[in-house]
Amino acid sequence: MGLWRYAALLLAGAAVIGVLSCTPNGSGVTRQLVEVTRGDLKVTVSGSGTLEAISSRRLAFKTAGQIDRVYVSEGQRVAKGDRIASLVADSLELAVAQAEVSFAQAQTAVTQADAALKGSELNLNRALDRITVAEVEAAQSDVDSAKAYLQYVISGMAAAPAEQQATWANALVFAQAKLAAAEAKFNAMTTNSDTEEVAVIRRQVDAARESSELAGQSVTLAQQMLDQAKKQVDDATVYAPFDGVVARVNVKEGDVVSPPVVIAEIVDPSSMQLEVQVDEIDVVGVSLGQKTLVEVDALPDLKIEGQVSFINLLPDLQSGVVVYATRIGFITPDGTGLRVGMSAGAEIIIAERTNVLIVPDRAIGRNERGQNVVIVMIGDQPQEKEIAVGISDGIQIEVLSGLQEGETIVVERASQQSPGLF
Repeated sequence: MGLWRYAALLLAGAAVIGVLSCTPNGSGVTRQLVEVTRGDLKVTVSGSGTLEAISSRRLAFKTAGQIDRVYVSEGQRVAKGDRIASLVADSLELAVAQAEVSFAQAQTAVTQADAALKGSELNLNRALDRITVAEVEAAQSDVDSAKAYLQYVISGMAAAPAEQQATWANALVFAQAKLAAAEAKFNAMTTNSDTEEVAVIRRQVDAARESSELAGQSVTLAQQMLDQAKKQVDDATVYAPFDGVVARVNVKEGDVVSPPVVIAEIVDPSSMQLEVQVDEIDVVGVSLGQKTLVEVDALPDLKIEGQVSFINLLPDLQSGVVVYATRIGFITPDGTGLRVGMSAGAEIIIAERTNVLIVPDRAIGRNERGQNVVIVMIGDQPQEKEIAVGISDGIQIEVLSGLQEGETIVVERASQQSPGLF
């Protein structure tokens, strides 16, 4: 009859109800009759940790400088984009103004170069005057020299520090004027030349086109310098990256700071998370999105529903046990006093059943064929019965088939009584 010995279950032909304190031959086993009932069953994995804000950021300036103003205080609520602190930026703003002037001058040079190109293209099909090829080549040499000087100024301006930009900007204007004069001279010399010098006129067109392209490069460089100057001004202010609360302010007006010094910390207390360690046996049943129940040590009456938001793929070793970091996220209830850093525990709900047949887990045995069985009382006679089972919480187990509500089964457990007692 399987794993149980039935003789000990019979008492002089009478039905046995309640606990049979029968331990024949000093076996130390107590057998209890239990009724099959319906109930709810929940399988959970537990863990503990400290509460963290899901959104938390340490703020720092991207450039060094002196604190001009701090706009917030600790505990203050801020919205995304609000100013937190700013640096003294007078020299940076001056650099922006200078870059704007250089950009405007470069745009003017482009306009002039484009006009010169159009003029040279119009002259391409005109007859050339009596200017000799040698004189035209000399004028072309002047144009080439002016271009080379302009390119030198552009390169120097790109590498120069901010305090030298004004000097280089003046040099740029001079170089552009020098090139324009050389090109004007070249154009004048080649206008109305003899038709035999058409090839020279084509060189004039090519030169004008190159000048236009060079002027375009000057505009691009000036735009980059302007963008860089504006970015430096923008980097002189730290903004809130999201809606939240200022948790800490580490600086005051007049302080000198540089990256990566943290000037303030901001958190979003509206949502939090708890990281727990789940061992390798239990983690196979954990999946993203599973419901959880969070309880906070400091607030014993508070129970918060959450869900699994992260399961680490890589393990850690904790006291010789392989564990996986698992995060549980939840929305912070209003008015509860919940704070970052509080100790908390969580139950991850692996499986849940309602109104199902349940019996004690220790009532289940296996027969010679490896099937799950229980001992059912039929009248006053014990009888082995095969059943199908579902989930178990380690104490109770779900019965899928083979039993009916109200049936009586036998449960064995170790007895704490002395051998030989009835």
